[in-house]
This record gives sequence, structure tokens and C-alpha cells, in this order.
Amino acid sequence: MAFQASYIITVLASNSYGAPNSLHSSIKLIMPADTFDWDKHFTSSSFSQIQNLSPDLSSRRWPSSFSPDRSLYYFSSIDDFYSTSDAEGLQSALKAAGEGFHSLGPDEHQRRYVYYKDFEQACILLLNLVGSDNDYGLPDVVLKNRDYDQANKI
Repeated sequence: MAFQASYIITVLASNSYGAPNSLHSSIKLIMPADTFDWDKHFTSSSFSQIQNLSPDLSSRRWPSSFSPDRSLYYFSSIDDFYSTSDAEGLQSALKAAGEGFHSLGPDEHQRRYVYYKDFEQACILLLNLVGSDNDYGLPDVVLKNRDYDQANKI
């Protein structure tokens, strides 16, 4: 999908000596719109290029992600990774993400979201490993109750 971007140039009024006039008003000229293929940009650029160009991504850690073979999962919020078949390790990640979530103030929305998504993913991975006879299928309940050790409820 190509989006059109309009460029706005602000022309400052100047006094008769060529110096900018402090009491000027800006005149905005709309240049002809250019098209930019954002889909092509995102699919053909490396993550590093996109990260460097993004005000949001350039100041954050790597995003949480699976390894290519899905045998490992990197938890961005705790800056650690675990095997997707290691229930004990995933429970450690679950507890660390839950405690991190609760340690943050209510105004730290972005960081809380990253902890929450990692917590939720740990629940999903654990649910796939240990079955459904626990609360891993209800991550909000586990997080609210701070009951991170669901494996003992099997």
C-alpha cells in the first residue's frame, strides 16, 4: 500500500534588511504530494534499518521473539531467553515478567505492556507444555492473583 505524503515548507517573512522579522507570520506552501511505498520499505529493509529510523524502536530493547526454529523464546521485558520446552525455565520467566509488571507504576504503560505480553506468552507456552488443568489459559487471573506456580496444580 502506498501512502501519499505532503511536504510543508514554512517561509518566514523578513524585514527590508533581509533579517527575519520577529513579528512575522508563517506562510505554508503545500508541495505536490509524493508517494512512498511503505509496504516495500518494511518488507525490503532490515530490522536494524527500521529500528534506527523509528523513534519508538530505537530507544527500546529487541522485541520478544521466537528463534527461527521456535525452540527458544526471547523475553524482551526480562532480557532473557528460555527453551520453549523447558517448563521450569518458562515458569521463571513467567514469575519475573509478573513481578516486573507489578513493580511498575500505573503510568508506565509501554513498559507494563511489554511485561504483560511476555507474561501472556509464557502462559501460552506453559499451557502447551503442561496441559489445561491449571490457570495458564487465564493469564489475567494468574497475573491478578500473583499465583505464578500453576504447575503444582496439575
